Amino acid sequence: MRAKETLQDKAAEKEDKIDLSFEGFMDNVPVEGAKAEKHSLIIGKGQMIPGFEDNLIGLKKDEDKEFELTFPKDYHDKKLQDKKITFKVKVLAVYKMELPELNDELAKGFGFKDLAGLKGNITNNIKTEKENKAKQKKELEIIELILEKSKFEDIPEVMITNETHKMVHEMEDNLTKQGMNMKDYLTHLKKTEAELRLDFVPDALKRIKTGLVIRQIAIDKKMEATEEEIKAEKEKTIAQYKLNPQTAEQVPELEKQMETENATRYFENLIANRKTIEYIKNEVIAK
Repeated sequence: MRAKETLQDKAAEKEDKIDLSFEGFMDNVPVEGAKAEKHSLIIGKGQMIPGFEDNLIGLKKDEDKEFELTFPKDYHDKKLQDKKITFKVKVLAVYKMELPELNDELAKGFGFKDLAGLKGNITNNIKTEKENKAKQKKELEIIELILEKSKFEDIPEVMITNETHKMVHEMEDNLTKQGMNMKDYLTHLKKTEAELRLDFVPDALKRIKTGLVIRQIAIDKKMEATEEEIKAEKEKTIAQYKLNPQTAEQVPELEKQMETENATRYFENLIANRKTIEYIKNEVIAK
């Protein structure tokens, strides 16, 4: 977060940051999801598939390169596992990354008393993240079990439409973060947005049913958030924004939003859902 980026007019080296555009092709056909207009990465961090970052070493601004790579056998997208893909890349900028000295002054910039406090916080965050991932996996398994044993009346069409609309927007946001756009993505898929929405219907139904089940259990078991819990959750959210230099300037506006009724309702639901899922998990594991 606190590294100094200096624009360079030289060939890229390991640990340099690069802005680039790229696209992947299989038998001269564009590969779905393998395109970005402006993507940033630090060479050697392993953000891309093996071999991709190595091929960027030695390239300068405005230089192009074409190379072939074989996707790993255990790649998350089964359609690309063990497949040979040709990448065409163009370097847009090369930056030298200068890391600040790891000392008490750096820690104070993040709001800690000293370096030991910063290290302790990072250690706890890593531990918590791992615990949360394991917890989420277990929760999803339990929710699946409950959905299988639950009965639903017909889900109103308007709910399904709203949920698929939300899912399309979530995908659009994710594509934007990757330097892509929805129009190009749909072109690669050879689908219209309406067809994509249709593909989302099964998952939309599942999300709706999950929400309904959790809400009903919360009502039955009187799962509610206290004022103290809501206040603590708001303060926690603001603290996370303050720690990140990229979002710190948004804190004053965020603090205003936290005073609105919509924000309070959001945190009420968030806490009630969390309590409900914890109750469900304990009940299922106990029985």
